Amino acid sequence: MSDPNEGVEVASKRVVPDKIRTWLVDELETWRREEILSAQQTTRILALHETPADVAEIALD
Repeated sequence: MSDPNEGVEVASKRVVPDKIRTWLVDELETWRREEILSAQQTTRILALHETPADVAEIALD
């Protein structure tokens, strides 16, 4: 599976629990539908937030 955030530069990532990241994804989808955020803004925000599993996967690579 390809990473939708690949190639997106971010200042520093934040590790957040799965539950919070799930909430964030849902909210971002709502904000995109309501045209509050652009697709690029949504991608950049998501790229800032990773789960502990994401961090572990990167560490194993």
